[in-house]
Amino acid sequence: MKVRSLAIAVVGALALIAIPSSSQGANHSVPTPEPVLTALSPETDKVLWELAGTQTETEIAAIIDSGLPVADLFDPITEEVIAAVQIAPPSPLSRAITWTSPGCGVGSACITSAGIPFGYTGSGALAGPWSKVSKVAAGNRNSTFWVSQSSGYALGANGARTFTSTVNLVSLTRS
Repeated sequence: MKVRSLAIAVVGALALIAIPSSSQGANHSVPTPEPVLTALSPETDKVLWELAGTQTETEIAAIIDSGLPVADLFDPITEEVIAAVQIAPPSPLSRAITWTSPGCGVGSACITSAGIPFGYTGSGALAGPWSKVSKVAAGNRNSTFWVSQSSGYALGANGARTFTSTVNLVSLTRS
């Protein structure tokens, strides 16, 4: 008799789990969280390309001037930012400059050259060159990606820049 009572209780419990309540109706959908945008995430690049041509200069400036980490889509020919999004906040700082490639980690500066990500942590200066660069990310420090001895792309901590056409870099500085 105890086995039969236990079986009825188990079947009853399973039925309650399987039958949706009024707050869990068959048409009820649970919202899916947005992906977290980071300097290195493919989702960030996708969003930037989708925003290209849809944001006004005022909207882009407001995002860039917000004081928060920002990723942008930059056209090196016209020297204009054509899209911008806020990205995840900074991670803890490392103390020594170190080459971490191939690949880029959280907090590392990243230079994507010929489709290969090269990562660097810490602070200081590093001579290149890097050719066919399609994207750079500052990591957890202010970083400048230099195209010559006097001209470069400065990004705040956790900023990222995707280029509409490739550029060549001669050095990287991080502070």
